[in-house]
Amino acid sequence: MNKLLSCLFVFISLSASMYANEMIDVINTFRADKFVLRRTYTMRESKEYYERYNRFYENWETKLNNIDFNELSQDGKADYILLFSSEEEERNPMQKHWQWLLMMLKKVSQKK
Repeated sequence: MNKLLSCLFVFISLSASMYANEMIDVINTFRADKFVLRRTYTMRESKEYYERYNRFYENWETKLNNIDFNELSQDGKADYILLFSSEEEERNPMQKHWQWLLMMLKKVSQKK
C-alpha cells in the first residue's frame, strides 16, 4: 500500500511539474533582467535610462511574440497574458513620462 501511494505521489508530482507552467523560466528571466536594469540604471531621469528600458521592453515584446500561444497550457496562457499585459502597463507610462520630460527640458532650454 505504501509503495502504491509513493508511486502515485511521484506520478502526480512529475505530471504536475510537467504541466505546472511552461512560462516559469520566461517569467523568472523577465524578472531577473528587470532587476539587473534597476540596479544598473539608478539615475531614472536620464536619456540613457529611458533608451535602455525601451530596448528592454522591445526585446521582451519580441520574445513574447515568438512564443506559440496555442501550444501553451491553460496556466501557461494565463501567465503569458499576465506577463504581456504587465510589460505593456509598465512600458506605456514610462514612454509618456519620457515624452513629458523631453517637453519640459525643451521649455526650460527655450527660456534661457
